[in-house]
Amino acid sequence: MGDRRTRLSEWERLQHDYHEGLRDGDHQKLLVARRRIHDFYPGYGQAAYGHGWAALRANRPREAIEAFQTVDPEMWGNLAYTWVAWADACFQVGDHEEELRVSRVGKQLYPDRAAYLANEARALTALGRMEELDSLLTEVRTLPSQERLTPGFTLT
Repeated sequence: MGDRRTRLSEWERLQHDYHEGLRDGDHQKLLVARRRIHDFYPGYGQAAYGHGWAALRANRPREAIEAFQTVDPEMWGNLAYTWVAWADACFQVGDHEEELRVSRVGKQLYPDRAAYLANEARALTALGRMEELDSLLTEVRTLPSQERLTPGFTLT
C-alpha cells in the first residue's frame, strides 16, 4: 500500500490492518487491529465482539472475556454468536460457572440455536451436574427437529 496508507483515516487503516491480518492468518495483527477498533468505539457491540473474537483466535481467552464484558447485554442485538464465543472463552480458562451462566443467557435470547445447548451441556459436564445434564438432554429431544440439534451433537 506504501504511501497510499498515509492518505487513509485512522479508521480506514485499522480496517485495512484487520483485513490484512485476516487474509494472512496473522492472529496477532488481527488482535491488535480489533483491540484498537474496540478502543476507537468503546461500548459498540460489534467492536467488542470483534475484539473478543480476535483474542480467542490469538489464544487470549481472558482478554476475550474482558472484551465481551464491556457491552451491556441488551445491546448485543444481532450478535448471537457473541454468547457462544464468550462461553468458549470461559471454558478455556476453566470458569465453568460463568460458562454456564453465559450459555443460559444466550439460550434465553436465541432459543433456536443449538450451540447454546451444547455449551450448556459442556459446562454442566465440567461441573459434574449430571442430573441437570440429563434434564437438558431430555429438553433437546423435545425440541423441533433442526440441523445439529440432537443429544449426540449437544454432547460433542
